Amino acid sequence: MKYCKYCGTSMPNESKFCPGCGSNQMGEVKESVTPTYNQMNVNMGEPLNKGMAVLGYFFPLIMYLVNPKEDFARFHIGQAMNLWIWQIIYTIGSGIISAIVPEIGIILSLGALYFTVCMIMGIVYSVQGERKKLPLVGDLEIIKQRNYN
Repeated sequence: MKYCKYCGTSMPNESKFCPGCGSNQMGEVKESVTPTYNQMNVNMGEPLNKGMAVLGYFFPLIMYLVNPKEDFARFHIGQAMNLWIWQIIYTIGSGIISAIVPEIGIILSLGALYFTVCMIMGIVYSVQGERKKLPLVGDLEIIKQRNYN
């Protein structure tokens, strides 16, 4: 087992780049039996990942552009972006239908509650550290997840 010379993340012996910070490991690499602070505290980045995932539901476009390397945060930011896009599509569609048939507009406005409930569910999933898709919109992905691998 070897550790990154910059951040101390454990990684396979054949790795050329650190999975934690992405730094090049082609030079001298620490071989260590004494774990560093990062190795002892495995969940050190967990609050940051959860925080970024939660922020993704409030600021989906900004967080999508930031696109953190952590897979958990990227998953929830992708879910938030899809939720946001479907909400825009629904709002425009229901606005057009409401203009044509005003009586249906009241019923269609209740559909907006669905998006609020989904956002709350996504935030709860993020805080609990769960990687669950949102109902309906989670499976209807408009934006695919970006990968670093």
